[in-house]
Amino acid sequence: ALPNSGKIKCVTSWRVSQNACRSDGAFTMSHTKTGQAAEFHTLDAKLDAGLEQSDGSVVVGHGTNRFSLLEMYPSSLRVRVGHNVRFRWFGTNEVHTVTFGSLTYLEQLANGLFGAQVDPVGGLPSDAPQGPPGTVQHVTLDPMTHGNGFVNSGILADPGSPGSHEFDVRFTKPGVYHYRCLIHAGMAGEVTVTT
Repeated sequence: ALPNSGKIKCVTSWRVSQNACRSDGAFTMSHTKTGQAAEFHTLDAKLDAGLEQSDGSVVVGHGTNRFSLLEMYPSSLRVRVGHNVRFRWFGTNEVHTVTFGSLTYLEQLANGLFGAQVDPVGGLPSDAPQGPPGTVQHVTLDPMTHGNGFVNSGILADPGSPGSHEFDVRFTKPGVYHYRCLIHAGMAGEVTVTT
């Protein structure tokens, strides 16, 4: 069985087994045949174990052209005031956001992101870009940033495609900062900042 199987999204052209993916692309099976599921089991385990690291970076999902892991690795991070955390997207076939704010505000933004058009508050960076397209954006965050502790990467593109796929956040005050991907429910985490 795959624990937390909700964090897997299969590309609709690929099937782990007959009932692995629903028509909406969500991963629903509780067991797989050996070999076929080994690729995402291995990647998920490697990310879970290997990213409890001291450099303070977070992998924003991961995947291949056959599946995406919809998870932040690690989902809980502890850093000191003044530390930068780099959020990186390494996979393919997906886009994500890294959006900080109150849980209520994040839910509101996620629910309104895709309407008749993409909501610019959720889809675009909260801070003006600093350089040409694809440049890593560097922002600072404290409980009063933008009046409510809001910071957003905007939509992070697949590596190798135009646009940014990395986002740096410097934490200037202690506290617990919640973030999520506005596109994928359940893809969330928190950064605890200490003195």
